[in-house]
Amino acid sequence: MASPSPAPQPTLKTIITVHSSAFCSVLGEAVRPALAGLIRNDQLIERGHTTYVDAGYRATHGAIDTPSVGGVIGPPATSQSPADAMMVENRQRRLAKTLSDNIVAVDTLLSDKKRFATVTSADDAAKLSSIQSQLNAIAAKQRTAANIISGEVESSELATLFNRDPSWGGANAAQGVSPLTAMRAGHGQDGEAIYNVWQGAFESTKPLYDPYAAFTEALGDDQTEIAEAEGAASKSIVEAAGGCQ
Repeated sequence: MASPSPAPQPTLKTIITVHSSAFCSVLGEAVRPALAGLIRNDQLIERGHTTYVDAGYRATHGAIDTPSVGGVIGPPATSQSPADAMMVENRQRRLAKTLSDNIVAVDTLLSDKKRFATVTSADDAAKLSSIQSQLNAIAAKQRTAANIISGEVESSELATLFNRDPSWGGANAAQGVSPLTAMRAGHGQDGEAIYNVWQGAFESTKPLYDPYAAFTEALGDDQTEIAEAEGAASKSIVEAAGGCQ
């Protein structure tokens, strides 16, 4: 007796979205390199942020002037070392220039109307437009970071006019009278010993002025916003690229 034929199984339809080759080409030739440029900028911004953190630490730790009298601890420096400030400025100026150039390159890729016009599917064009907007928003935030770094470089000369204690000579500390000089005037040579004790207590409770603190904080806030925007953009790109074979 012949065995019964198996009942026919329903055909399962796999629904996938296959994008046009033009769409995938734009993703590979414009979106992908634009995203790579933005990621490179992230690295530059982090380098700039680290430079400010390190420079701020140097400006607030161990900056002690050595007096002419041997064996006596001198007054704390009231401003950053000019050589250190110049090194930071030169480094950040070059970094800001590279960052700005990269942003221009990203803008060029994302504003190529001729390339994006090759995508004729309304659905694909809408996806690309959304991705463009997200990447342009990231570039705008990175431009803000570049402006923060450039702004610090341009205002560094003004920043050196500040010090931690105006009573030591006002904003222009170079024209002020040091605490050691004032102590000697009031107590003679005994003033040096008095000053050394006072100096140790002062240094343990009051840090030196950090001329980079505001820029470090602003750059850190901008990095947080960039990371959030990149997370959303990356999700959109991965989803869009899923239909490219």
